[in-house]
Amino acid sequence: LADCRRGRIDKILVKSSSRFARNAKECLEAIRELKALGVGVCFDEQGIDTSELAGELFTAIFAMMDQKESENISDNIRWSIQKRMAGGTFVPSSLPFGYKKDEEGTIIIDPGQAKYVRGIFSDFLKGYNTQEIADRMKKCQGVDPALSPYQWTVKAVARILKNEKYTGNSIWQKSFRTPTLPRRSLTN
Repeated sequence: LADCRRGRIDKILVKSSSRFARNAKECLEAIRELKALGVGVCFDEQGIDTSELAGELFTAIFAMMDQKESENISDNIRWSIQKRMAGGTFVPSSLPFGYKKDEEGTIIIDPGQAKYVRGIFSDFLKGYNTQEIADRMKKCQGVDPALSPYQWTVKAVARILKNEKYTGNSIWQKSFRTPTLPRRSLTN
C-alpha cells in the first residue's frame, strides 16, 4: 500500500481474494483506497478486475464468502481442540521445560531437565528468590547443554514456579479468542 501511495504501482495481481485481506471489511477498505489512488487489483482465481465496473461488487461477494469459510475452518479447529482436551488426548505444540514427547506423541517427563525443575522448586522452598535461582541456572548452562537454548531470567523462573503443570495438573483454556471480528483475547 505504501508503494501504491507513492505512485510506484498501477496494478496488483493477486492469486485469490482469500489471500488479499483478513476479512471482508479490510478487503473493501483496501480496494477502495487503491481505486482512489488509480490502482487496479486483479484476482486471478476469481477472474475479477477492480478497475472494471462490477469489480468491487464481485470482490465484496467473494470477500464475504472467504471470510465465512475462514470462520468455519476456525470453528472446526476450535471444536477439535476442545474435544481432544475433554478426552485427555490434546498435546500442545510446545511443552513446559522438563517435559517432552515420546515416539507415540505422549507427554512424558524429561529426566535431564526434570532435575533442574526439582532444583528450582527446592531452592525456592529454601528461601532463594527468583533472581538467585535464575543466576544459578545461568551458571549451570555452561555445564549442561540441555539448558543452553533457554534464557534463564527472573520471569522464566517465576513462570516455572507458577505453572500448574509441575503440580500434576493441566488446566486448559484459561483464556480464549472471541469467534467474531474483531477478535479479542479474554480470560475464561
